[in-house]
Amino acid sequence: MRRVTPSRRMIVAATLAVAFVGAEGAVAVPGQSGRAAAVHTRPGAYRLSVTVMTYDIRSLQADGSFEGSGRIPPWSKRAPKQARLIRGARPDVIAVQEGAYYLPHSHKRQVDSLRHKIGKPYRLARTEIPPKQPHHFRTGDYIIYNHATLRPVGKGGHFSVGDQKWAAYKEFASRATGSRFLFVCTHLLVGVGSSYDATRAAETKKLLRHSIKIAKRRFVPVFFGGDFNASSTKVGSGKVMRKAGLLDTLKTAHKRVNGRYDSDNENLRRPPRRGIDIDHLYVPTGIRVTSAGIVLRLHHGHFKGAIPSDHNPVVAHLRYP
Repeated sequence: MRRVTPSRRMIVAATLAVAFVGAEGAVAVPGQSGRAAAVHTRPGAYRLSVTVMTYDIRSLQADGSFEGSGRIPPWSKRAPKQARLIRGARPDVIAVQEGAYYLPHSHKRQVDSLRHKIGKPYRLARTEIPPKQPHHFRTGDYIIYNHATLRPVGKGGHFSVGDQKWAAYKEFASRATGSRFLFVCTHLLVGVGSSYDATRAAETKKLLRHSIKIAKRRFVPVFFGGDFNASSTKVGSGKVMRKAGLLDTLKTAHKRVNGRYDSDNENLRRPPRRGIDIDHLYVPTGIRVTSAGIVLRLHHGHFKGAIPSDHNPVVAHLRYP
């Protein structure tokens, strides 16, 4: 297949967003005002089929604490189950949150352990200076990718969105088509109430601002995924995304899998079925979300054995055109 890349004018900013090239050759780009503006580019210049996932794996610091239906199981029991869920969904790229803590008596991060459990061909993108190297730093936000389907491009990194919260980013190219995109992972502030909503809105604006800057410099579309700690589109981060013209993949997918279940299972043996999601993958209008859903394995509606995390993975299959 002939390899193609985005036009140099194809610039997109969105939370888990991928650029949309319409029939007229226009890309939807959230502008400074928050409204989408059209940037013209060559029609048909960008083609991509990618499966994206976001997963808050629950910090091992919480192991043994009480929540929901009982104690949080140890990481040694949770990690294999998380890896099984991920392998079953076969994502091309994964936004991982809460992966910073070291395993006991080790300089191996929790995310390193997860990547090892998932196995090949998955690799951890370099978005921070790793342990045992000078000036190492841990954000808690990471990106794991399928090396068989995606090729890493250039340097990755991270930036602050405020309130000791971060976003990690890395550029990739599809091995099938050569099409490139920027992937961004974040985890916003935890808390309930109007003051927390306002803080998350401010964090989201910083997230978009920094991501737009990086995307413009690289001339690539950008995808974002993470734990936004908000389900409403009327306040906080959800409102910022809506005003920027971005849509939640779980709400816009042609097919939704396990749509009754929440993305936050609260460590309950019988996970909630309210359709409330605080973990999100966003796309701009025009992207074809063939399917999206909550990834979980239940036995007669209940978790069997160790509950992998207090969050369920969210996955979306995206295609353009």
